[in-house]
Amino acid sequence: MKSNGFTLVELTVVLLIMAIAAGAAVLRLDSPAARARMEDVVSEITNCDALVRNYAREHNRRVCLVVDLSENRLKCMDEQKEKRLGAEVKLPSRFSISRVLIGRMDINSGTTTINFTRKGLTPSYAVLLEGKKTQGRWLFVSGLTGQIVEFDREEDVREIFTQLQKGPDAG
Repeated sequence: MKSNGFTLVELTVVLLIMAIAAGAAVLRLDSPAARARMEDVVSEITNCDALVRNYAREHNRRVCLVVDLSENRLKCMDEQKEKRLGAEVKLPSRFSISRVLIGRMDINSGTTTINFTRKGLTPSYAVLLEGKKTQGRWLFVSGLTGQIVEFDREEDVREIFTQLQKGPDAG
């Protein structure tokens, strides 16, 4: 007897193959999307640091950047931390700042303060930005210039701090 249609087993196999292919495509597409979201958050942090530096220079005032690791917020505050100066940055829920390194200090909870001079200078510092679907990324901020360099490995960031502590004449 000749059949003109497909059997239930054949249809099930085809649907299963299509589901697996669709799942693989979503995984491949999600990774670039997650990286793009990470880039957006890096940009927000970069802009926040630049705004605080410019505020200090333009108003000839000492200010500080308060990093709240539990709330994932960055706030520009006056020197006494009594008055907020400008908007605060709240990271998207998928991202967190899990650590801040300032010289030999390693902060992994609560809040920490990065002080800016009247000229917008700070000690060099680094923040570990983590996302739920992306590898953690270290953002190293040069205290003199505010330039931000990204690293994947903590060892690279620690090496920079070591060299800064040794001074320019250390080999």
